[in-house]
Amino acid sequence: MSKKISILIIVLISLSILLGLSRQIGDALGIGRRVDEVASEVSKLQERNKKLHNDLKNVEHYTYIEEVARNKLNLAKNGETIVVIPETTINQFLAAQTPYTPDPIPNWEGWMRLFFH
Repeated sequence: MSKKISILIIVLISLSILLGLSRQIGDALGIGRRVDEVASEVSKLQERNKKLHNDLKNVEHYTYIEEVARNKLNLAKNGETIVVIPETTINQFLAAQTPYTPDPIPNWEGWMRLFFH
């Protein structure tokens, strides 16, 4: 009887050790995945940081400031005249133009006309 109890105790202790080890292994795998996710997020943020630094350099440049002043704020230099064409006029002009349509002839006939006429 005492032998059965001691075997039962050893089995229970072994099972508890195995359960603890399996939990630790699962936690370690989860942490590894999380580390990979954070590393990819860090690399994305570093790329974005580089892009933002480049954008900041461009924004600080005089030509960018001038472009924004002209295009978005409708400002002009001294002596320049701003001409504003209404969008309806542009649309009417574009609608009045006929698109190019090639002659509906076979390809071989077009080549013949090109070389022999």
